[in-house]
Amino acid sequence: MKNTIYKISILLFLFGIVISCQSPEAVSNYTPAKYELPSGITLGSSNIKPDSFDFTFNITGSGEGYYVVVEGGSDEPSNNDVLDANASGLIQSGKFALTGTEVTISVSDLCNGATYDIYAVQMTSDGFLSESTTKTSVTTEVLGISGTYTGISYAFGDNTPEFTATITLIDGTTNQYTIDSAWGPNFVSWVTGDSGYDGLYVYSAIMTINPDNTVTIIGDDDSSWYAIGGTGNFDDSCKNSFTYNIDQTLFGAGSFTVDVELTQNQEQ
Repeated sequence: MKNTIYKISILLFLFGIVISCQSPEAVSNYTPAKYELPSGITLGSSNIKPDSFDFTFNITGSGEGYYVVVEGGSDEPSNNDVLDANASGLIQSGKFALTGTEVTISVSDLCNGATYDIYAVQMTSDGFLSESTTKTSVTTEVLGISGTYTGISYAFGDNTPEFTATITLIDGTTNQYTIDSAWGPNFVSWVTGDSGYDGLYVYSAIMTINPDNTVTIIGDDDSSWYAIGGTGNFDDSCKNSFTYNIDQTLFGAGSFTVDVELTQNQEQ
């Protein structure tokens, strides 16, 4: 029994020596963990156009910022959904390092007159995620029908090179427009293979957009002798566009018709 007590005493004595020999400097240099909670995020919008806009992400905290852009009215994503870029109606997502300065993000290839929702979160440098998302909404500009369009004509199983057509509202009307070239200014030279016809027989016409968004086309005073006209459709659901089929007598009545697609240029 005495030997056991003696051994325990020796062990306690040696343990005390080890503790007393630890470096005070090592203990004093200990730095407790610093916890950075997510900061408040400010979202703003600018440079809004018919098919694009910019938005800003402003925050004083560090770490990384995450965002998703979704179609307006889509289900609201959770903070983890934004982090993982997993959102209903997703248009664009991204992340970036936070440096204390405002970040500007561009979103493009959008529909005119449409609303988009932006959700953002922060992941701090020590791994804390925003408990909830920050949201803002942006509506792109509504683009009127008048303007320039990029077009392609189809005939004989082939398509022409792209061309530009200009559509202009006729004064005193709300649904009638002139089009400077319904099949492209160089369509005839393309058909004949003769560049001498460039800019000739351009098929200038009058377009009427009916209440059901069908389109009626007739040749104007300059082209009515060969531009029989045709019908088609106008689509304003995203980017203003026309599809139509037109007939002609320049190469003989009924010899062929021409299918045309026009898509409005968003930068007017």
